[in-house]
Amino acid sequence: MGADSFVVYYGVRRRVTDDEIEQCDARTHPWMRTARDAGLKHYWGNFSVEGAEDYLLFVGRQLGVFGAEGIAELQIADSEFQTIVHDTRQRLEQAGITETPALHIQYEPDF
Repeated sequence: MGADSFVVYYGVRRRVTDDEIEQCDARTHPWMRTARDAGLKHYWGNFSVEGAEDYLLFVGRQLGVFGAEGIAELQIADSEFQTIVHDTRQRLEQAGITETPALHIQYEPDF
């Protein structure tokens, strides 16, 4: 049994198409492979709200998964966050991922 959570990532987010779901399940999606090769993390899941399916894939630096079955709190100092931003941007660039990274805070309901 799961619980609702919030995923917090610094990096890039993209919607996963129906054709890509199987690749994500098998962890063979090209962005997942690229992430591993570049020393980045990835996280994907069904972030659907109110019945509309919305599968998302995050690549970058996972800051935390918050909720009843995750962590409850996190503190990151300015200097540490600046290091995370700089390092993640460099790794994304080296991986050829050109989307602009950002801080993502995404609600993930439990189904």
